[in-house]
Amino acid sequence: MSEDLITSQSVVALAHIADLPLSSARQQAALPILQAWVPAANALSQRMAGDEVRDQLPGTIFTLGARR
Repeated sequence: MSEDLITSQSVVALAHIADLPLSSARQQAALPILQAWVPAANALSQRMAGDEVRDQLPGTIFTLGARR
């Protein structure tokens, strides 16, 4: 599943969109990392969008710049 979601072409496209000049070796090194991270991030996003956790807040709340 993850190999189908993120491909070598995906890494090239993401690097281009981010204006991140990556060598071919770095693109290939990033591929297995993104193949692991993206499906896991999607699964976490779906879980956190569920009704059973919708009202929970994160353990850390950043207030930098917040007005009191």
